[in-house]
Amino acid sequence: MSSTSATVTLVKMAPVHLCVLLVISSCVSQTFSKPVSGGSELHERSDDPQPLGAVVDNLASRLARVEASSTEMQNELGVLRAKRCESGVVGFAPHAQANVIAPDGNQSRTHTIHINFARPFATTPWVSIGMSEIDGYNTANLRISLSADGVSTSGFNAHALEWADTNILSATATWVACNV
Repeated sequence: MSSTSATVTLVKMAPVHLCVLLVISSCVSQTFSKPVSGGSELHERSDDPQPLGAVVDNLASRLARVEASSTEMQNELGVLRAKRCESGVVGFAPHAQANVIAPDGNQSRTHTIHINFARPFATTPWVSIGMSEIDGYNTANLRISLSADGVSTSGFNAHALEWADTNILSATATWVACNV
């Protein structure tokens, strides 16, 4: 095989294979001498410490270990990519929502917002939501409940509930979703 055709073939191969083949090519060109005049057979050099077969076997076993290691690293990378967290902030105005009166006469207002994740999770994450700011009237008790439900790989519903005579003008919550 001429060096030109070897180069064309090697350019199309993966980087690891390319390096190994370049090393083999180098070993082959150093291991064999020129053909005996008048003959077409190649002979191994007598001063070579390792026969060509041993060099090729050694390189083949090293290549197998590199490929196995590469596969293992790709698998670990896939696991790491699948495990992640995402967070955000959501604002509520529960008092601006419709008043619901329960059979026992208690009234409540719920503001629900659907949150879409920036990109879907590989598995359904757990979601935690917590209060970061609240603005309400000081003429009544301050009552609010935050919750999350309908969690899927693509998003969830965040709820802010006020009840009785509470009047919350705005509430801000911070959420975290993780599937680690």
